[in-house]
Amino acid sequence: MSFVSYGTCANFPITDELLRTLADMRSDGNILPFPLLTVGKRIISGCELAVAIVEPSDAPPVRFNGRTWIRVGPRRATATPEEERRLNEKRRSKDLPDELSAQWPGCLDRKERSFRIISAFWRLLDRAAKNTIADVVLVDLGPNLGAINRAALIASDYVVVPLSPDLFSL
Repeated sequence: MSFVSYGTCANFPITDELLRTLADMRSDGNILPFPLLTVGKRIISGCELAVAIVEPSDAPPVRFNGRTWIRVGPRRATATPEEERRLNEKRRSKDLPDELSAQWPGCLDRKERSFRIISAFWRLLDRAAKNTIADVVLVDLGPNLGAINRAALIASDYVVVPLSPDLFSL
């Protein structure tokens, strides 16, 4: 902020008032939802600089002066209503709780909705097997007991656990 184009110091005073003005840009209502904004003064090579570090909100879409801006290839553009709708859906999907994990205790309480959600994986595999006339469905899972792995184990008739006979497998 205090350097002129050819790299010398412009000697522009970096005052507390300037730093407050920059910091107030975070909550002046032009950028919604509010970004994370850190403003400070640094001295580099004897020249005072105002430094603003801006981290955008993780809840898209972000609006500036009432408009949603998006990147279209190498350029920026105003989002169409359809693009803005998609961004809103993306944000809402992050806000939803993990239904599969949340319904696991409900199965122990014999809640029908919980059984329906937990068994959705089985219904999906069963439908896919019938549509493709498959006799066997193989599901490769990672080494954990997360919600998806639990649902896959419940949906299974048989489980194959591969092992290799080495020191770290015992």
